[in-house]
Amino acid sequence: WLKPWWRPSKTPGGTPAAAAAMRGDEAFDAFRRSAGPARCFKVLCPEALVTAIIGPRGAGKEQLQQETGCHLKISGRDDYFPGTRCRILIASAADTQNILDFLQRVMDMIVDLVVRDGGGKGGASRDDSEVLTGRDPGEFVLRTALPHSVTGAIIGPRGERIKQIRASTGAKVFVENEAYEGHQMARVIGQPDAISLALPQICGVIDEEMPEDLLAEWSRVESFDPRAAPVPGKGGSVKGKGGGKGGSRKEDGKGGRGRSRSRSRGWQQGEGDMGAPQLEDGGEEGALDTELPPPEGLLCDGNMLEALHRIGEEFPPDRADMQHAISFDMPTEDVREMLGPRGEHKDWAQGVTGTEITVSPAHASGNDTIAIQGALMAIYAAHALLMKRYHEAEIAASEQAAAQQQQQQEEEQARERE
Repeated sequence: WLKPWWRPSKTPGGTPAAAAAMRGDEAFDAFRRSAGPARCFKVLCPEALVTAIIGPRGAGKEQLQQETGCHLKISGRDDYFPGTRCRILIASAADTQNILDFLQRVMDMIVDLVVRDGGGKGGASRDDSEVLTGRDPGEFVLRTALPHSVTGAIIGPRGERIKQIRASTGAKVFVENEAYEGHQMARVIGQPDAISLALPQICGVIDEEMPEDLLAEWSRVESFDPRAAPVPGKGGSVKGKGGGKGGSRKEDGKGGRGRSRSRSRGWQQGEGDMGAPQLEDGGEEGALDTELPPPEGLLCDGNMLEALHRIGEEFPPDRADMQHAISFDMPTEDVREMLGPRGEHKDWAQGVTGTEITVSPAHASGNDTIAIQGALMAIYAAHALLMKRYHEAEIAASEQAAAQQQQQQEEEQARERE
């Protein structure tokens, strides 16, 4: 497959081979000082990918460092990014192009692993965070930990930048809701050449938005407290700040029909904050001081569509246009009917609502997770269109089964009369 941004690394102030000949972080730091400011990127790697990168007796890692000019650090065994079974691989280099060279090699390894594994799905016991392929044929998944302070810029106002990345590259980028110690997980999903085109844009945003001193401080975080509570990031929300609830979401794929999650992309919180400041009376600073409306009134007549319309009219100005997301689980055998045999109904729903709809297979549970991202009312409209299609298909199947049963009964009765 094409490698649109690959070129031999050219590191100013020294050579990658000279740096690789030295051993240890101190040696690399000396090389980095001579080469100029360092850049950094963190890849979240399942164990199979870590093994491929390290190679026999560490030879693969050493070769990668020599060929790309990157210094590589990998978190310890069982030291995973929260909510996943992925270890943290930190690539540091004097120039962004060195980082991109390294990411190209990682993508090559992911493709090789999938080919060797016969599809990359693994068995039923494999955690979803270890799966290297997307739902559609030929799709791959690259997971990364992004600086919490830049995810808002990657998403862009009303999701414009993330949509532009998809439109220009064909790759889908999803930023998870929770932040841990200044990190948010993101998934880049698509054909290998699409991911190759999207990664430079993501690196470019980090270069633009992250000052060198803060990037250097962020790059030093290589392990996480497994007991630490997540902080809602620019991709998520907490109670009282944009709707929805924060919290850790493991990629375990467990759940049944009807399970859904919702989050807002409009809530912003400073790095390191663990929650809203508490007031002396036990309330939260910035919390609404008005009482909730009485149960009678808005919803008393049971007209939910009218109620939703009125809620939309009373929604805080401009907030309904912020990027929100919901997700829900459906049995795998029902998803095909809901989205269309070739995904044509999904494409149609995306087009008429302006949302993005993705499906992630939950291998252990038998349920797929459908995620919808977009403006608040648009995602509810897209959800309603999908569920309308599902129920229509279910009714049609029931009617067909009833007709077949009736026909069988009539044929049996005719044979008895004969």
